[in-house]
Amino acid sequence: MLVGRSRVIFASVLIFLVFIFLFVPHGLRSGALDGFGRHEAANATLGFGAVAVVSAPGSTRRTHLIQMANITELDLSIPKQREWGDDDEAAFRDGKDYKIGRGSLFAWLSHRLVLEWFLETDLETVLILEDDVDWDIRLRSLQIPRAAKAFRTLMNESREPEEQYYGDVSNWDLLYVGHCGDYFDQTKDVVGVGHIRPSRLTEGAYIKYADDTMPLRYNLHPWTASILAALDVSPEHRIIHKSVLPLCSFGYAITRATARRLLDDIAPATVQDGMFAYDLALKNGCDSKLRCYSLQPELFHHMPGDSLIKQQADDPSKIGIPPVDRTGQEQVDVRKETVNIGCGFWNKSIDFGEDMAYLELLREEVGRKGRCLKSGE
Repeated sequence: MLVGRSRVIFASVLIFLVFIFLFVPHGLRSGALDGFGRHEAANATLGFGAVAVVSAPGSTRRTHLIQMANITELDLSIPKQREWGDDDEAAFRDGKDYKIGRGSLFAWLSHRLVLEWFLETDLETVLILEDDVDWDIRLRSLQIPRAAKAFRTLMNESREPEEQYYGDVSNWDLLYVGHCGDYFDQTKDVVGVGHIRPSRLTEGAYIKYADDTMPLRYNLHPWTASILAALDVSPEHRIIHKSVLPLCSFGYAITRATARRLLDDIAPATVQDGMFAYDLALKNGCDSKLRCYSLQPELFHHMPGDSLIKQQADDPSKIGIPPVDRTGQEQVDVRKETVNIGCGFWNKSIDFGEDMAYLELLREEVGRKGRCLKSGE
């Protein structure tokens, strides 16, 4: 009787699995990936064709960025930039009196140069970073492999990651892995709990996945914590969803086709009405022209300090702190970590200077094993 019952159970399970395979739609998936998982580390370009950095000539941030990349064992490309001047500004404005600051204008042109560099290669994808970003020491060993697996699942990709680490590039245009929030509504109005509900997430393609490298909920940016709670995302889980209202352009991955569209149409070399920053041009492109996805909380965030826009402004003293940074400043002061980063590089406590032996120790114990090795950690 026990054998017979086992056969009945087996047959029932088999019928159920066949039903799922044949009748459940196999389009974009929504749901969750459980379990933290220990995947093989990403390659030195994080599964993209290249990691390219927007960095102005003589940028004071480049030395620290290279220190970070050495510890994490990342291969960064830093395309050559120009010293932008009055003629470049005049050409961009094209006689129009649209609102855009000088620093934002030069940052826009700098991003375009990186897009042009990318199209001169034969690469299929690129991750573009600004040179003031921070990231977690577990970026390559844990965070990116988990994010890439979740994204492939969302794209319904069953192929091995060695083939296409982020799935078929014909199925997506832009992936935000670094930003200052995608809050589903204008931040000047409302943010998170009491205003946004889980249905805002479930009405589009999304996936939740476990990641124990995340800061605890009370250590996340207040707006990030609020939006995750409002969307009913469990602690130690990230989400990837269709972009709604992404802010900032700290780190975004694109395909060749996307780069071409950005240069020709979405972020052209002349000022557009209402386009007062490059990240706004990206956001507007995501509204209707591009298939964009946001990873939250982000894996790259800009470090506290002067921005590229502020450094290039006519009067840096007039460049205020954006609301998202102002809201998170107290938490940064207390944690001594960059916004939404669990164990980052901002305070330089794990720099190696020119000590190559210490660099190798940091690579092994910090980068590869994911150990924080900071005082009190």
